[in-house]
Formats: sequence, C-alpha cells, structure tokens
Amino acid sequence: MKLKKSINLILVLFVFYFLTQNTFGQERNVLENLANRADIIIIGTVKEINYKWNEDKTSIWTFVRIDIEENIKGVKIQNGITIRVLGGEIGNIGMKVSNSPLFEVNRRYLCFLQKDSNETFAVSDWEAGKFVSKNGTWQNKMSVISNSQITAFKKNIQK
Repeated sequence: MKLKKSINLILVLFVFYFLTQNTFGQERNVLENLANRADIIIIGTVKEINYKWNEDKTSIWTFVRIDIEENIKGVKIQNGITIRVLGGEIGNIGMKVSNSPLFEVNRRYLCFLQKDSNETFAVSDWEAGKFVSKNGTWQNKMSVISNSQITAFKKNIQK
C-alpha cells in the first residue's frame, strides 16, 4: 500500500514538473518569436488615444501615444511613440477588427512593434504582440508571463 502511494506521489510530481517546464518553455518561445519579428520592444504607459479616418473615409484608425519607460530592443527612443491600430470609434460610427490590439489610457504595456510609417509603429502579430501589466504579470489573450520571465527575456535580448 505504501509503495503504491509513493509511486503515485512520484508520478504526480513528475507530471507537475514536466507541465511547469513545458509551460515556461512555451512562454519563452512566444517571447522569442515575437522579438524576432519586432523592430523595437518597449515598456510604457498609454498617455493618449485618438481616432482618425483614413483619407477616403473608409476606415477608422486608432492612434495610441505611449510614454516609454524602457527600451528593450531596437532604436532607443527618448520620448514617447505613437502606435497605429486599425479600428476605432468616431462619433456614432465604430469599426472593430478581430485580433486588433486594444489599449487603455494610464495602463502599462509591453509592446513588440514594427515600423509602420515615418511617425508610427504597428503591433507585431496583432493582439499577440501586446501585453498589459496586471497583478505582477504581463498578459494578453493568449499568454500570462511572470515578471521573472520578462526579466530573463530582457537579459537575453540585450546581450
């Protein structure tokens, strides 16, 4: 009887160890894949959100102004940057795009960005390239990543 309990305990511990190692490895791969596609990676706080029509008034764009707290990869930007996202709302007309990243003023974000135009950036891989700081973690719809994982990731990127 004791042998059976011991074997079950060892099996449970082995499965737990395997699952936690696999999860951490998956999150590391998510970050590495996003980093490979990003021109810059930043941590910052959203200060302002504006909405504008395109030239022929067929699409609405959201312009998100972020004050940069930390440059992790790419050109070091001293002040803030503007991220351009497809979708938004002007007056009583709205345009929603699935997987388009949504931002909130005064929230902290980790963003993987690609150069979009002379003045704006786009989020790499849409929603996947944006993480919000929440309860000591960085989260998006697909992943929850701990601060310690982000610290290790930053050290690896900045080598």
